[in-house]
Amino acid sequence: MLWSLIRFEWRYYVRQPSFVVTTLLFFLMPFFATVSSQFRLGSGDIVKNGTFSIAQMMLILSLFAVFLVVNFVGTTATKNLQTQMEELLYCKPINSWQYQLGRFVGVTLVVLTVFAFVPLGIWVGTLMPWVDPEKLAPNQLRHYVHLFLLFPLPSLLVLSALVFSLGQKLRSMMAIYLIALALLICYQLALQLGDKPEYRFLAALLDPFGLATFADLSRYWTISEKNSLLPALEGVLLYNRLLWLGIASVLVLLFGGLFSPLTPSPKRSAKAGQPKTAPQVSVAALQVRAVGSSFWQQFVLRTRFEVRQVILSMPFIILGVLSVVNIAFSLFDMAEVFGSPQMPLTTNMIQIINGSMSLLMLIIMVYYAAELVWRERTAGIGDIIDSLPVPNMVFWLSKLAAVLVLMLSLQALAM
Repeated sequence: MLWSLIRFEWRYYVRQPSFVVTTLLFFLMPFFATVSSQFRLGSGDIVKNGTFSIAQMMLILSLFAVFLVVNFVGTTATKNLQTQMEELLYCKPINSWQYQLGRFVGVTLVVLTVFAFVPLGIWVGTLMPWVDPEKLAPNQLRHYVHLFLLFPLPSLLVLSALVFSLGQKLRSMMAIYLIALALLICYQLALQLGDKPEYRFLAALLDPFGLATFADLSRYWTISEKNSLLPALEGVLLYNRLLWLGIASVLVLLFGGLFSPLTPSPKRSAKAGQPKTAPQVSVAALQVRAVGSSFWQQFVLRTRFEVRQVILSMPFIILGVLSVVNIAFSLFDMAEVFGSPQMPLTTNMIQIINGSMSLLMLIIMVYYAAELVWRERTAGIGDIIDSLPVPNMVFWLSKLAAVLVLMLSLQALAM
């Protein structure tokens, strides 16, 4: 049964368009970084397929893999509830630990497969004829395999265990996305703090992605070592990997639902109060024929509705708080120039805001755009909306306006 569940999860996701899109994305990003003459990791003498460059590329893209894990693992953890299949599945004689472990292992293999296209993209990029041969070294398969097993593999296992455990408890994709975004912001802030000499060892030990760990190991490497030396699994790197693999195991064992009975999520009870009655509407008051174009009135009404749904929601409040915290930390930890503190001039403030908010705004924009577009279908009223005498352009423009208002509001909070 365990192998059947792993195979089912694997076959389910590899047939989805999201698998193809994310695979292409994680292949093309390192590919274009390798073939581009403008993109460099370190000084100009470091080759593009050296051990240092390969490790740095994997570590940087492992941060973006947070939302890759949320997309696949979070969907697996909440899929039964979203598709209303819990009652049907849980009435069968299914072994709890085999069912949960099979789902977790299957979807984790999918995540690892997608991320495996990162080293493949680097390898293929080095084969392109227009790449400067002086920036390349002979490809060695063991370099790619060693670094993949050392850095992305444990990190992705930890992220998958965390997201799967959160999905089992929260049963909400929105909550998982918000927690993942908050963790990513806190991680970036911790990296800024851990860059100070007195905190470097602690940061290297506690970094779940391994960025600070690898930076501490390679801090004094020569150019030759950065091009050919493989980091050994010892010292702080060994302690870091063992620590986070242990945390991943604890998360799955204690919070992954392996030893809990398979029970459906509790249904929300209706709010107590007076019984609802249908409003009385006079049929004679209904206007059965339009006297003119009502596009503008429909657009204003629909935009007002979409903006209220976004601005007055709890996720927007949480995102606002995260934005303020992110900016405030950056202001209190302004980088020094040759040992001299920077003054809060307009130029410095704009650079800090843009640097702190650019990635956050991009993530929020992508998620909310997809959330608003598919909201009606997710709620099961897509066919009802499609049957209304309203042009599609009204719905599209109102959702676009709501996303713009969201972005402007978060930017105003950051200012």
